[in-house]
Amino acid sequence: MGTPYAVSSDLVSAWPAKSLAVATYLDGALAAKWTSKVSDTAPATPAEGDVWVDTTGATTIAKMWNGTAWVSFSGARATVSGTTGSPTITSAGGKTYYTFTGDGTITVTDGFAGVYLLAGGGSGARITTGGAGGGGGGGLLQTASALLTTGTHAIKVGAGAAGTSTDSTSGAQGGFSRLGPYASVGGGGGDITGTAQTGGCGGGAYGSSTTNNTGGPALQNFAGGDSFSSATQTLRGGGGGGGTGAVGGNAASDTGGAGGAGISVTGFDSTGAAVQKGGGGGGSSPGADTGGAGGAGGGTKGVYTGASASAAANTGGGSGGSSGSASGNGGSGIVIVVIG
Repeated sequence: MGTPYAVSSDLVSAWPAKSLAVATYLDGALAAKWTSKVSDTAPATPAEGDVWVDTTGATTIAKMWNGTAWVSFSGARATVSGTTGSPTITSAGGKTYYTFTGDGTITVTDGFAGVYLLAGGGSGARITTGGAGGGGGGGLLQTASALLTTGTHAIKVGAGAAGTSTDSTSGAQGGFSRLGPYASVGGGGGDITGTAQTGGCGGGAYGSSTTNNTGGPALQNFAGGDSFSSATQTLRGGGGGGGTGAVGGNAASDTGGAGGAGISVTGFDSTGAAVQKGGGGGGSSPGADTGGAGGAGGGTKGVYTGASASAAANTGGGSGGSSGSASGNGGSGIVIVVIG
C-alpha cells in the first residue's frame, strides 16, 4: 500500500488540533480509500470523502468534499439531530449507539464518530460432483474515528447473497453496505468454475477432478481457502470462504475447508460486549458429511446432502457450499454509528 495522503509528520505542530486530527485519521483504517491534500489550492477533481487542508487564509481549515462542495469541519465528535429507518438507539457510558439493520439515514453536525460497516455475506456454491466453495463473509470497515460532515447521510445495509438450487452453479456476491462516503464490499460467492470469487472476504475455491484451485482474493479482509481436487469424486473438497478475522480454511482430501472466523471487536455495543460478525461459509465434499464448519461470526457449514443453512440476518456470514440440493443465503450486513 502506498501513501498518497497526508500523514501526521507532514503537518507542523503549530497547526490547529483539527488539522492534526485529520492527518491522524488518514494514517488509520481508511487511508487506502480516501485521499488528502495540504495546499492553498483546492484539488481539481475530488472524489466524495476526500479531505483538503486549506491553507489559503490566515487560519488553516480542514474540509471534506461531500460530492458537490468542500465542507469545513471542526474535528470534534459528531452530533446527531435525526434518523430514518428506525435504528435501535441505546446509550451507555456517555456514548449513543445507532444500530441500523436496514436502510435509513442519519443527520449529523460535522465531526468524528465510531463506525461499524458490515456488508452482506456471499452464498455458497452448489455442485453434486465436486467440492463446492463456501461463501465469503461480508467485508468489514470499523473505526472509532470516521469523519462525518454536516448534513444527512444515506445508510445502505447490504443484502445477503441468494443461495442456489441449480447444480454446477457458483454462489453470488453479497450486497455492499454504505454510510455516506464510506463503503464495505459484499462477500464473494463460493466457486465451481476454478476461478474463485473476489469480495470483501473472498469466496472458497472449487474442488474439481484435476486442479487444486486457489481461494478468492479479499478486497477488505481475508481470502477464501484453497480446494482439494482428485480424479476420485468422493475425495474432492471445496475451500472455506474467508472471514473478517481469518483466511478461509483449505480443503484436505474429502474434507471441505472451514470458513474463516469473523473478527471480534469492542466499542460497538452499549453493553460492552464484543461484536463478532462476518464469518465465512464452509466448503463441501461430495463423499461424506465432512463439509467444513462455518466460521465463527455467522458462517454456516458445508454439506453433502440437502441444503446448507442460510446465515442469520445482520451477521454478514457466508453460507456453506453444497454437494446436495441447494446452498443457503448469505447473511445481511449491519451498520452501527457510535456518537460521543
